[in-house]
Amino acid sequence: MKTKILIVTTLFFIMGGLFSSAATLIVSSYFPKPEGVYTTIQAAYNAASPGDTIIITPAEGEYAGITIAKEIHIIGNGWSRLSESVPNTKTSGFTFNAGAEGSSITGLEVNGMFDINTDNITVKRNKLYYIYVQANCTNVVIIQNFISSDRFCCSWWETSIISIWENTEVYISNNIIINTRTGSYGQYGIYTSYPTNVIVCNNVFNTEDGAIIISMSGGNYCPHRVFNNIIKWGGGTSGVAASYDENNHNMGNSTQFGTINNNQQNVDMNTVFVDATNHDYHLKEGSPAIGAGLDGTDCGIYGGAYPFVDNGRTWLPTITEVSVPAIVNINDGIDVSVKAKSGK
Repeated sequence: MKTKILIVTTLFFIMGGLFSSAATLIVSSYFPKPEGVYTTIQAAYNAASPGDTIIITPAEGEYAGITIAKEIHIIGNGWSRLSESVPNTKTSGFTFNAGAEGSSITGLEVNGMFDINTDNITVKRNKLYYIYVQANCTNVVIIQNFISSDRFCCSWWETSIISIWENTEVYISNNIIINTRTGSYGQYGIYTSYPTNVIVCNNVFNTEDGAIIISMSGGNYCPHRVFNNIIKWGGGTSGVAASYDENNHNMGNSTQFGTINNNQQNVDMNTVFVDATNHDYHLKEGSPAIGAGLDGTDCGIYGGAYPFVDNGRTWLPTITEVSVPAIVNINDGIDVSVKAKSGK
């Protein structure tokens, strides 16, 4: 196993040379490893300059997440295990504080939360539990993630998968958003405070209560656009005022959006997806979501400008399989087989 991981780490180290600007730092928890490879994300972060990239190699265990206060781009190999010989990249949660503007995290399985306390943050192609966007944060981008959790407590922000506080600007697109809690205090997908400026498009929701709750204050309108979403399950209401033209081309299993503005209600979800029970949200042949979105795109996660990328694969070349003999003669070479896929 050490030999296998050393090979994987070395290849990631070589791929660091594909970056044309700033520096690339490699993190691996395995020994032995090439010189210049860091054992923890924190050590690599401490050594990094603003604008650098940290590549985290796959591991059977979990790396500790960090608090980020300078621009850093963290990339894993995807949130789903690639094969028996190559695991995925797992970490605990991350916090973004002032100074982290421009940072991004891509391709991780995060066993925790993203706590966003500053502007210009991108969370892309990760599997995680939940996200807090704190007050006064702008240009927060949440795209192509698988976000699922059993959220339960005693307030809206503690029972929501994505909680958004006031005076924020957030773009939420092409995510799977699932709240698995049932039968207790309200369970929500996205819930915002007032006022917020949000775009919510091409997501798939499965929640016990409201899927998209955009708060209002009296008769005040909270700026938002909600389109091309599919609520597989989400209670009887969405908390989105369908009368506004900005809420259009959505699809619900119940009456969440009504039928105005090209919305569809009471849709039999068995006719929509290939296998939603096992989280395969590709549209089946003849699905009513095909071409039903704004400008003729598909509703759901594979439509729109940022189609969902299965398993959170990143644009880096991905090593999918490593085969190394368990026993070799000291006088013989090692016959190693490595399979990889190009990134996208």
